[in-house]
Amino acid sequence: MEQVREIALEIGLVGSNGLDYASPDQKYTLKSLPGEKFSGLNLMCLMYAGFKRIAPEHDLKMDLHEPFLVALDMFQSGERP
Repeated sequence: MEQVREIALEIGLVGSNGLDYASPDQKYTLKSLPGEKFSGLNLMCLMYAGFKRIAPEHDLKMDLHEPFLVALDMFQSGERP
């Protein structure tokens, strides 16, 4: 759970400067996940999922609840896209 917290908080910091979530370009990196590159939408989704785990009461002002529930159900059932 500590790694989830670290990643979510780092994305929050990166996102405080704004994320280009409309572009599919993987132009963001995280110190907590070296060697990986992410699009703005990737980071938004990871941050949303992370905060749902570490602080579910926190309102992130993102309308990702329904896609999050679908992805969580797929993950729990072992289904992969």
